[in-house]
Amino acid sequence: MAARKNRGTLDKPWEDSVRSKIQTSMLINRLTDFVKGEVKLDPAQVTAALGLLKKSVPDLTSIDATIEGEIMNYVISGEPMSEDDWEATYGVATADGAAESTH
Repeated sequence: MAARKNRGTLDKPWEDSVRSKIQTSMLINRLTDFVKGEVKLDPAQVTAALGLLKKSVPDLTSIDATIEGEIMNYVISGEPMSEDDWEATYGVATADGAAESTH
């Protein structure tokens, strides 16, 4: 009988994470077969498999995202403003109270 070969290569042997993923997929496949009725499992076996899955597969959680920022409203008039009206309305006030254009 031939000797069993090590998995992976010499420079990249199988890691524990790969073994864990394989074992997790085996648990999922076994539970799927149980749900389909292809295999019979005791309630203790189902509970143990679900407990192991909770340790290896992260639960999906809801995330509440709050976005803060300014809401800008633009008013478009049917009649264009003159430059003097625009500067009086939207210009930056100077120290002497006069409006200075920002453009």
